[in-house]
Amino acid sequence: MSTTLTPEQADAAAEVLVHLNAVGNGSPTATMSDRARQVLEAQIRRYGRAANAARCVSQILLPLLPGDDDLDGAPAFADFADAHAWYLDNADGIHRALIRASLADADEHSSRVVRGLEQVMTSVHDIGRRLELAELALTSARGWDDEHAEAHALMNRGGGHKMGEQPVKAVADYKQAAHLFAKLNDTVGMIAALSRLAVAQAAARQLDDADETLDQVLALCGHGDVLAALAYVNRAWVSIERGQFDEAIDQGLIGLEGLQACDAAQPWFTDAHLELTEAYTAAGEFERADHHLSAVTALLTNGSENVPQRIATALSSGELLLAKGHHRDALAAFQRAVALQSASPHPYRIANALDGVGKAWFALGDFEQAAQHHASALSVRIRTGEPFATARTRHHLAMANAEAGQVDEAVRLRELALLELAGIVDPAADTLRAELNRAV
Repeated sequence: MSTTLTPEQADAAAEVLVHLNAVGNGSPTATMSDRARQVLEAQIRRYGRAANAARCVSQILLPLLPGDDDLDGAPAFADFADAHAWYLDNADGIHRALIRASLADADEHSSRVVRGLEQVMTSVHDIGRRLELAELALTSARGWDDEHAEAHALMNRGGGHKMGEQPVKAVADYKQAAHLFAKLNDTVGMIAALSRLAVAQAAARQLDDADETLDQVLALCGHGDVLAALAYVNRAWVSIERGQFDEAIDQGLIGLEGLQACDAAQPWFTDAHLELTEAYTAAGEFERADHHLSAVTALLTNGSENVPQRIATALSSGELLLAKGHHRDALAAFQRAVALQSASPHPYRIANALDGVGKAWFALGDFEQAAQHHASALSVRIRTGEPFATARTRHHLAMANAEAGQVDEAVRLRELALLELAGIVDPAADTLRAELNRAV
């Protein structure tokens, strides 16, 4: 990507660097000259071409934008790991350049940069920066009156919210994106937006809405479409959340077969096997759960680093070991899930990991340790505000407190949990409610 500059262009490039450094240090900047703005625009276009190249070796299921095939002067990425390494080397420069481009009205290509690097940013798992860049991309798209770019930027921001465990905000972004794609008669974009919307709805435990959205995805998808197969995988997730484990197994197997038929990418197989591991564990079919967990382990060994999937795998392993009565091994698995959080500035499913550690300590008879970890999980649950998950953690904490002799506190926690479950009617909620009523 090296380019020989004329003396005037070199002076302008130096001016741009001064501005970028000033912005990075938080100091005031003077008005940028026209020639400096031109250099900055050229730099953003370069980042855009690099993002196109990164997109070619990633698995982003988004429709193409005009110019996505422009790779002139872009780095050659042999695989996703190469794109990941390139982004880490250039992340600070991209961040500063996009901020300055926004301030200097030189940000026409910002949405493409952020969209093309989406999977890399997911793998890096820096939620704060991802959301900031998505906001810049969204502002740029709206400033340039580019509705396609706006829809893509909303998809990016929704992904940041979803990864940051704020699924309700993600639902709002994906709904807006789907509306824009429908307005633009972009069926491919609409399918992608609805697919993500269903995942966010499931994470927010809007389970009926998730089912309806997945029905829309399947109605729009063609035979052999990866997103159709993923719709069945996501239906398995919804069924697990409802406590309908046989249904989850049926849907997960349909999804896995669909992914195999269309030779899908490794991350989607990992998700399918994880859902089936959880469903078979909950159904008490441990041998089949072991089979799918082994498949996940093999895929992660052969694939690129993906912190969220490794955390999810540690959690599934812990739940399976706990169900099989291997409490000490389960504790190690859940502790591994907690430890993996230290690799990222933003936790991912940390409440699940802390609850897992608490459940393992409870099974081992250390009720004080169990209570400490469930209390930590509860503080996270309260911030995210999802009633069912909060009630479940209160139940775990109540059980630990009761065993530790804190009976009054246990009763208080159980009453609060029952209040949070009010109005939630499905097998999982009914089971939890029955357990709480027996314990009170």
